[in-house]
Amino acid sequence: MNRIRIAAAAAAMLIGAATVVEAQNPAPQKGERGDREHRGAQGMMDSLNLTNAQKEQIQAIRAKYRLRFEALRDSTRPNAQAARAARQAGDTAAARAAMERVRAQGTAVAALRQQEQAEVRAVLTADQRARFDAKHAQMRERMAQRDSAGKAQRRGMRGRRPMGGARPARPARPARPAQPRG
Repeated sequence: MNRIRIAAAAAAMLIGAATVVEAQNPAPQKGERGDREHRGAQGMMDSLNLTNAQKEQIQAIRAKYRLRFEALRDSTRPNAQAARAARQAGDTAAARAAMERVRAQGTAVAALRQQEQAEVRAVLTADQRARFDAKHAQMRERMAQRDSAGKAQRRGMRGRRPMGGARPARPARPARPAQPRG
């Protein structure tokens, strides 16, 4: 009976300690960023120490381009769906044609993004532009690393051989012990 009381008291203390720790470190509410506060474009802009006027100008630029990006995304979706349907139906020619249209729209998105960044850079001071460019270079490098790691992982998951066609070496099997015949 004494052991049960001790175990119950220990469990109550653990629950109480967990409650105190949780109260000291509240979880971010819906809409809050929590630990990811300085990620992405907003984190980059926060690190540039923008004036209120610069923030307003950049918000206006982003709002202007947001509509264009949404229009391009909406026009790309039917081509992507057509490519997927053609690929599933086994029609490689139609799938390739639809994917070419998707790629062309992707280059349009890239060009639009460059225009947007040029307008944002025009709002910044020389020092802020240097930091902006350095942050963009870091972001591009991280994305390239993540992309190459993801491609390698996806390639391995499908079980396909690398582009060179060479099959990776298999580990040697352990030798079986000789069994006496009798």
